[in-house]
Amino acid sequence: MSDAPLGVFLSGGVDSSAVAALMTKKKPGRDFLCRIPEGAYSELPYARIVARHLNSVHHEVLVS
Repeated sequence: MSDAPLGVFLSGGVDSSAVAALMTKKKPGRDFLCRIPEGAYSELPYARIVARHLNSVHHEVLVS
């Protein structure tokens, strides 16, 4: 463990959600979602649900 905050790229899928959940058991962390503007490919709703459930500090970055 370091003094720096932990972070994970969270898509809302099974893999990144599991990593985020395991991370928050050790130390509260931050999660990041890089999203694209197209609605059909947006994972944002799923990532928001996971972040809210884990009480994570959620950051969204729009990639255009």
